[in-house]
Amino acid sequence: MDSFFQSPAPVLTGFPGENSPEVTELSPEDVHRALKTLPGEILRKSFPDRTIRVFSPPEDGLFLGFFRSRDSGRNPELSPAPVSPGLYFAEAPFSCPADIALFKPDILLEISGNPAVSAKLRFSPECPQFLREAFRKALREEPECPDSDYELRPEKLVLSPDFPAFRDIIFRTRKEMQKTDLRKIVISRKAALEPAEPADPSCIFRTLLRKRLRNISDSGKSYFYAVLSGRDSTLFFSLTPETLIKSAGQKIRTEALAGSCPPGRGQDLLRDGKNLLENSIVVREIETALRDCTTALHTGPLTLKQLSYIEHLKTPLSGILKKGISPLEVSRRLHPTPAVLGFPRKEALHFLEREHLLPDSLYAGLGGILRTKGPGNSNETLNLAVLLRSALAEPRRITLFGGAGILPESHPESEWRETGIKMQAAAGAIGLPEDLLELIAASP
Repeated sequence: MDSFFQSPAPVLTGFPGENSPEVTELSPEDVHRALKTLPGEILRKSFPDRTIRVFSPPEDGLFLGFFRSRDSGRNPELSPAPVSPGLYFAEAPFSCPADIALFKPDILLEISGNPAVSAKLRFSPECPQFLREAFRKALREEPECPDSDYELRPEKLVLSPDFPAFRDIIFRTRKEMQKTDLRKIVISRKAALEPAEPADPSCIFRTLLRKRLRNISDSGKSYFYAVLSGRDSTLFFSLTPETLIKSAGQKIRTEALAGSCPPGRGQDLLRDGKNLLENSIVVREIETALRDCTTALHTGPLTLKQLSYIEHLKTPLSGILKKGISPLEVSRRLHPTPAVLGFPRKEALHFLEREHLLPDSLYAGLGGILRTKGPGNSNETLNLAVLLRSALAEPRRITLFGGAGILPESHPESEWRETGIKMQAAAGAIGLPEDLLELIAASP
């Protein structure tokens, strides 16, 4: 696991018993059983109003938190700085990037090592005794979900907007650029799948966890963030390649991830004027945001981030935090970058609001973890991802999200295809049929 997130803790062997201490090490068999039981049985039977969040960074490892209520731990005062040491899940929707909510789990499962799994189960001091006992009991129940991956059988696909409406949006966007200072705008679309029978979001969640721990092809290059709510039986998940910020002490790293092409065409991408301009816009805006809050600002060379389904232009940036500046404050200055909003920021936001095109759910928002050992930013480590390649699973609808950066020379057909390819990443992760994946991205 990344050294950013290593923290010493007392470890005892064996599955937690009724009188177990705060931290217990689990065997691979215990981990397997816990991941089978957690998503479905614990939420459905024992704690229907609870929430599970999971964060898995590209390097290795997985953090799974269990919360007593949907908004457990949320407190506006926590946005500038946490009030006590510990690990917090950090989250914010696209529409409110400045309001980064921090959620401290009652129960935390930390998994590291792949394929050899080791894990620690932690109960927070605030976790009530009745919840600990009920949790242990639930973990010993026989799971109902089978070992095989969950299968979805959609019978209806609704694209929103459809291609004619999408084409009109692109034309209106290009017209807006001709008469204003707007230079780039990110337009998103959705694909809604209606299953033949009500889907089980908890079993979809379990399938995603299984695939993550199998070290699927892109797990070393993408984040996994998910929120499973027992109260309204919904699952939001993201398999995003984009880092917003990664910090360790005073050091921070971020990246400009903008410009894309189908796999195998990366060398052409490095010479493509439209995509190079798109990436440079993001780089300049990030540099501007970091200049006032960091020293030793460094912009690295342009490279390729190659995934199995797409390739991106990537420019890494790094710096040293100035005294009194926290990583969370930098996050609020950075997000949303032109990679997911547009440029200039004010004009892009105004256009999306006027056209009713703002992303919904947690799509294009933020998700990650903050670990703090005490006051001061030198005692904090933060890892936040931009929640792209995402979907919202409900019993009667699975909604996929995808977006693309629009410039004056953009063509509706190519942007439609690009957004479809991006949606295929989430669709493929939950095992949707190949013919359906093609329909999502098919050229009109």
